[in-house]
Amino acid sequence: MLKDLLVFFEFHSKWVFVILVYQTFLLSIFFFFFGRWSKSRSNLILSLFFLISGIIFLAFLFQHTGQIRLSGVLNILLPGGFLLLMPAGYLYLRIKTDNTFGKRMNELLHYAPAAILILVNMILATLNQSARQNFMQEGARPAMYTYLVQIALLVQLLYYSFRYLKLLRKESPSAFKTPVIPDLAKNKWLVLLFASFGLFYVIMSVMVIDSMLYNKQTDDIIPYILLFIVITMLIALFSMKQKDARNLTFEAQEANSQNIPQSDPVYSGKQDNTSAHDNRINNKPRPQLDCQKKEELTEAVSKLIEEKAFIDPKFSLDWLSKKVPSNSKYISQVVNEMSGKPFIDYVNELRIKEAKKLLTEKNAGKYSIEGIGQMVGYQSKSTFNTHFKKLIGMTPSEYLKKQQQ
Repeated sequence: MLKDLLVFFEFHSKWVFVILVYQTFLLSIFFFFFGRWSKSRSNLILSLFFLISGIIFLAFLFQHTGQIRLSGVLNILLPGGFLLLMPAGYLYLRIKTDNTFGKRMNELLHYAPAAILILVNMILATLNQSARQNFMQEGARPAMYTYLVQIALLVQLLYYSFRYLKLLRKESPSAFKTPVIPDLAKNKWLVLLFASFGLFYVIMSVMVIDSMLYNKQTDDIIPYILLFIVITMLIALFSMKQKDARNLTFEAQEANSQNIPQSDPVYSGKQDNTSAHDNRINNKPRPQLDCQKKEELTEAVSKLIEEKAFIDPKFSLDWLSKKVPSNSKYISQVVNEMSGKPFIDYVNELRIKEAKKLLTEKNAGKYSIEGIGQMVGYQSKSTFNTHFKKLIGMTPSEYLKKQQQ
């Protein structure tokens, strides 16, 4: 069955290449305009990733259809293109998870090996006509050149595999430890996105090295091309599902104006003055609530707290006002009267109490401190440590050691 299917695709192999080329170029165009519209740097980098992939697959299509001249022109760019894919994907994932990344010039060094190789190729291709013709033909390149490209691909694959795993461990601890359902649900698209990029790079590296070693024709790589059609669509899908890292500086400013708790103030570079701001707001005249409305809001908010809605990082006055629904000022008034505390202080207290329960469980050692912080709604380990120590008098690590004694 599988063999018959492969024979069918080999017979219609031209259209398999055409579908992949059109797909990658369309995705590149889509993410470019979507990135411009949404002002998303990560989507613009993803557009570049698909553009590079499209050029590589277009070269394969020209080779497959016998367009030797056009294929030869793109062959000058191919080795450098292979070395561009991993840095582009890595920078995309870094920017996707950290909105402040990618704004320094030294981060462009990731593209340096590919740029050097493309420059060398262009110099070699302009030496003389016979050398250019030999160089532009895939099988006529010097053996040493082929070995160097293979070694560069292997080194790059190992290097970026390490960087990818390190980044994934930082952004999604649940992928490396026994996950709980809320933590896994929060990180599943990110994990799937990392997995899709990793699979893409492994298949690309294996295909290129395999083709170079055995001088394979394009008919022999049809299974790889079919896999790329699926994987590129998965990357696009998971990219749309996984939201960009929020601009936390803007979020901090918004929190100060709307009394919304900051999800990760440590990255904003500013002191967390939300509680002080809450106190100032509490001194202002409040809109009056009738008794019936106040009881309804109190019951609705209490129910959400019983359901532990506060462990969601998005839990805020704005979030509550959409869930209840009601005006955020009314909800703030109800919460303050319920707890006798500003909203942000009350939420932090609920989260820290939940963290204490997790730290006293028998299997608490299975999770990292950062993972426990994420399980109760914190997106920053340092913010979690600060709030925990403020309320309990010791850091989560110290508290865990004390419980284990």
